[in-house]
Amino acid sequence: MPEPYDILLPAALIAYLLGQGSALYFMTGKWRIAAAIPLAIFLLALGLLIIGIFIGANLAGVYLVLAIPLCLLYIVFLWIAFTIFCVLRQ
Repeated sequence: MPEPYDILLPAALIAYLLGQGSALYFMTGKWRIAAAIPLAIFLLALGLLIIGIFIGANLAGVYLVLAIPLCLLYIVFLWIAFTIFCVLRQ
């Protein structure tokens, strides 16, 4: 039987990538800059994973495992704030 984390991490990665892509597509101005922050963190963690794989580090993926949920939470809260801002602005 798979562990719950074995299912949640890929689902969180897919949700993050969809939320990140849609945030960069739909948001403008300073909202887009704020949406790019977790992308930079995710790309840094991905780069560390690739470097760690090449040098043979056994904990190479730990930064990516830690970054995915945090980036997902950031994007979710950013979308909530963006939605509230747009509704109040009308």
